[in-house]
Amino acid sequence: QCVLPLAAVMFPATIVPVFLGGYACYYDWQYAYVWMTLCGLLGCGWLFWKKKLLSDLVLSSPVPVARIVLMVTSIFSIVYVLQQGNRHAWLDSPFIVWPILLVVTCLLAIGFAELNVGPTYLRYHCFNYANFTFGLSISLLAGIALFGSGFLIPGFATGVLTYPVWQSGLVQLSAAAFATLSILIVGVTLRFTKFPGVLF
Repeated sequence: QCVLPLAAVMFPATIVPVFLGGYACYYDWQYAYVWMTLCGLLGCGWLFWKKKLLSDLVLSSPVPVARIVLMVTSIFSIVYVLQQGNRHAWLDSPFIVWPILLVVTCLLAIGFAELNVGPTYLRYHCFNYANFTFGLSISLLAGIALFGSGFLIPGFATGVLTYPVWQSGLVQLSAAAFATLSILIVGVTLRFTKFPGVLF
C-alpha cells in the first residue's frame, strides 16, 4: 500500500516537476512531452512483457481496439484541458468545452462497454478487497490535493518569489522527501505491528 501512493502520487506530483522544469528551462516543452510519452510506452511495454509474473490468472482475450481508442482519446483530451485551460479561459472557450464533452462521451462509452454482458477489458477483482479499495481511494484523494499544491507551490515560487523554473521545482523536493519517508514509515508500521491504521 505504501508503494502505490509513492508511484501514483508522490513521484508524479513532486519529483517530476523538478526534472520537467529543468528540461523546459533549457530546452522546449514539446520535447518534454515527447520524453514523457516515450517513458509511458516503455512502462506499458514492460507490463506487457512481465504480465505472467504480475498475475496468477492470465487470460488470453481479443484486443478490445474500440475501448483502447476511447481510453487513449479521453486521456489525451484530459491532458489537453488541464494544460490549456488557463490559456483559453476554461469554460468560456470552445477549445476547452469540446474536449471536456469528448472526455465525458468516451468515459460513458467505456462504462457501457464494461457493463455489457461480454468479458471486461479491465479487471475489477481487486476491489473485492477492502484494504485495496481504501488504499486506492486515499491515494487518489492525496493525488488531487498534491496536484493542486504541485501547481500552487511552483506558481508562488516563480510569480511571487521570482525563482527560475528549475529552482521552483527544487522547492518541492524537501517536502517530497519528508512525505515519502512518512508513507514508508506508515506502511512498515501497518505491516509489522497491530497499530490501528485508521489512526494514521
